[in-house]
Amino acid sequence: MALSTFELVVVTTVASACIAMLLTSKRRPPYPPGPKGYPFVGNITDMPRKEEWLTFSEWAREYGPLVSISILGQRIVIINDYDLERELFDRR
Repeated sequence: MALSTFELVVVTTVASACIAMLLTSKRRPPYPPGPKGYPFVGNITDMPRKEEWLTFSEWAREYGPLVSISILGQRIVIINDYDLERELFDRR
């Protein structure tokens, strides 16, 4: 059973995307813990539209003072502790 040109292009594209994700996923720097996101969109569904600080406080109780999330491929680190924030930003 031979593949049509369209099917061959789709299979090649999917295989290339999977290989690229595997190769780049090993090079990520260690980020702080955070809620698990979905592929490609990350934590966009977890982000509140109002009163963000309440969600961030809840995440701080669950994951610690540093929380890492991903939104559409952009990594965001949330600092939930004033003393830690002063320490991190004073060093820079």
